[in-house]
Amino acid sequence: MNNNLKKISYLLAAIAVCGALYWAVGFFQDHKNRTFTIENISFNAPSSVKIVGSGVNAYDISIGSSGNLPGAWITLYVLSRDEANNLPNDAKTLLYFKSTYLGTSKPTEMTNTRNILGKPVSGDLQEGTIPKPNIIEAYRIRLADGGLLFIGLRRMKTYPKGKGELLFGTMLNSIKVNTTITSED
Repeated sequence: MNNNLKKISYLLAAIAVCGALYWAVGFFQDHKNRTFTIENISFNAPSSVKIVGSGVNAYDISIGSSGNLPGAWITLYVLSRDEANNLPNDAKTLLYFKSTYLGTSKPTEMTNTRNILGKPVSGDLQEGTIPKPNIIEAYRIRLADGGLLFIGLRRMKTYPKGKGELLFGTMLNSIKVNTTITSED
């Protein structure tokens, strides 16, 4: 009987090691980064990222899945100086971005700070329900040329937080714009 227990223990250990190796290989293959360029913005992201939609000056970048929806995605909205000059210089512009591109018109529930373009930028953090329960972050960044860059981060609640953070952190730490940040609004 003792011999059988040893054999079972060895078999379980071998299965665990094989499973860990399989996971590690898949993890690193899925997380090789490549550079993406959209208009005058470039950033690194895992190679499994897809540009899934675009509108006037707005782009959605997604990764993974949560059912038939992306697991996490980033929305970029870029305005030139001329376009930005027609907007009020206040929180209403961030609310407009959130309601138009992120599916929520609720006022912010909390604030969050992330390092974007080498500087800490404060933004909105809240829960959303469209298309399903998710966590939303929204940032408004004034660029040196007078333009505005809005960044929306969204992660479905059913998608692992670590995987979403991998996408967000990789992208935000590598983002480059042909101008630099001068201030946050």
